[in-house]
Amino acid sequence: MKRIFIVALLAFSSIYLKAQEKDYANYPYWIAMIDRPETNYYEALKAYTITGKTELNRWMKKKNYFRK
Repeated sequence: MKRIFIVALLAFSSIYLKAQEKDYANYPYWIAMIDRPETNYYEALKAYTITGKTELNRWMKKKNYFRK
């Protein structure tokens, strides 16, 4: 019974932690991050890079950029 409780607790905690992660690819969090002085520089750079790559890929697919 104790093992089942521990396994269930670990499973639910991992689900909760996954929900806490920010989805940089679908929302430009870096815009709000640059206004906050307590923001980690590398985290803001990561958000900017992921958002930029995603937007570039969307644009290239929209324009059929890889068409031969």
